[in-house]
Amino acid sequence: MVSRVSNVLPIRVVISGGVVAMAAVLPLVGLVEHVVPAGVVLCLLAVAFGFTVNPTTAELGNAIDRRGLTCYAAAYAVFNVSYASGMMAADALASLTAGRLSFLHLLLCASAALVICVPFLLQKDAARQCAR
Repeated sequence: MVSRVSNVLPIRVVISGGVVAMAAVLPLVGLVEHVVPAGVVLCLLAVAFGFTVNPTTAELGNAIDRRGLTCYAAAYAVFNVSYASGMMAADALASLTAGRLSFLHLLLCASAALVICVPFLLQKDAARQCAR
């Protein structure tokens, strides 16, 4: 499903759509009170995550191809380190704020942060402007 959508729409739009979907579904995780609805919400979250990560890794390979490079392993290693660092930082931040905010409020803050990032994802020449 993700590959079909990625073939029709620009990658940045697909990734941004996944981010918006994650932002919409995250607060629902904090609202469900029973196992079955929680499973449904988590499945929706996994689908949204798929629309975010799968096109990102494909675009990483495409970016290497466009530059005429062959350093796929190094690029994916940087991606994996960045991903793991973000996961650890998110856990640390959640732990620090857990005493001050409820679980739902943490999810709402994460959703807001995701929505704030969407305009940056949609900028076409952001990487080129930074390289100059």
